[in-house]
Amino acid sequence: HKTSYHLTIACDGHGGYPYFRSEKGAEFAIFSIEKILPTHIDEVATMLSESNRDCLSQSLEVCQKKILSLIVPSLLTEWKNEVASHLAENPITEKELEFLEMEKKQEASHYRKAMEESDIDKKKELLRPIYGSTFLCVVVAETFWFALQIGDGDIALHDESGFFMPIPEDERIFLNFTTS
Repeated sequence: HKTSYHLTIACDGHGGYPYFRSEKGAEFAIFSIEKILPTHIDEVATMLSESNRDCLSQSLEVCQKKILSLIVPSLLTEWKNEVASHLAENPITEKELEFLEMEKKQEASHYRKAMEESDIDKKKELLRPIYGSTFLCVVVAETFWFALQIGDGDIALHDESGFFMPIPEDERIFLNFTTS
C-alpha cells in the first residue's frame, strides 16, 4: 500500500463465564485489523481524497457507509476464520464446560448441545460467542482519519472545542447485551 497511516486498537474480551475464550477473541480482532487494513487503506484514501468528487459531493453518512462496507465485512470474515481455526485446533474441553457449569448451567448446556451440531457452519456460529470481544480502532493518515467500533465501549476525541464522540451510540447495547 502507498498510504501511510497510524493504527490504534483497543480490544477487550467480554470476560464473563460464557465467554471463556474472549481473551483469544480480542487477540484475533487485533490480528484481523492489522491484516486486512493494509489491503483497503489505499482505497479508503482514494475515496476520501479531495480529487474524488463522488464521495465529497455525497453526505458524510454515505461516505461512512462506503468505508464501513469496505472494511467491516473483511474484518469480521478474518476474525471468524481465526476463531474457527483456533476452535478446530483447540476443541472445547470438558474442564472448560465444567467450570462454566458451576456458574452458568444454561450456557454450558447450550455449548454442549452446540458441540453435537452436525452442520459445521451452524456449529461454528453457535460456539463463536465464547470468543466475544469488543473492538475499537482509530486510523489516522495524513489527510483523513476514521474510527471503527464493534460492541460496547467509547471513543472520545479532543479538539480545540473540547471532547466529542465520533461514533454514535448503538441503541442495541443495553446492560449486559452487546453487539460484539
